[in-house]
Amino acid sequence: MTHDPLPDPYDVVHRLDRPTPPMVWGVVMAAALAAAGFAAFRGAGHEDAVADASAQQVERLEREVRRIAAERDDLSRRMALLERGVGEMKIAAIAQRPTDTTGSIGAGAGAFALALGVEMSTDAARRRWSALGARYPRALSGLSLRLARRPGGAVELLAGPFATSEAAGRACVELAGPATPCGAAPFTGEPIEKL
Repeated sequence: MTHDPLPDPYDVVHRLDRPTPPMVWGVVMAAALAAAGFAAFRGAGHEDAVADASAQQVERLEREVRRIAAERDDLSRRMALLERGVGEMKIAAIAQRPTDTTGSIGAGAGAFALALGVEMSTDAARRRWSALGARYPRALSGLSLRLARRPGGAVELLAGPFATSEAAGRACVELAGPATPCGAAPFTGEPIEKL
């Protein structure tokens, strides 16, 4: 029986030094798979970062919208208070004017009214009149409401008639308070039913 001689160890090392096509192909495929995996990993992280940035931007925008809405509501409330204050100043100015008690204005029906504030629309004036009627039924029963147009589309609530400004002033004592302006004024304007 013959034995094959053992391979020369230097010959094996020489063969490993020379890359064969399958070996080269395997190395190239391994490198390509590693690069693809790295790119996928890096891309997934980038998408997450973009999603996180987008979520942060949306949250920041939502906070800004809420802040602006709160400012708008606060400004609307302040504007309504200012408009009401201006209306009350106008009423006070009218109440301080010398009045004609001869009955030449609205003769027979009375010439004076309770000036109950200014509203920005006829509908708002109707709601206010209903609320005042429910709050002060005894003081306002039997009175007619008229709305006097003011600059800017506002309307002043005038309840009457009273024969004199003093009589209107006495009636205001029951209504006067921080939430209910009241003063004597000429009984002008249109009946609310006609508006």
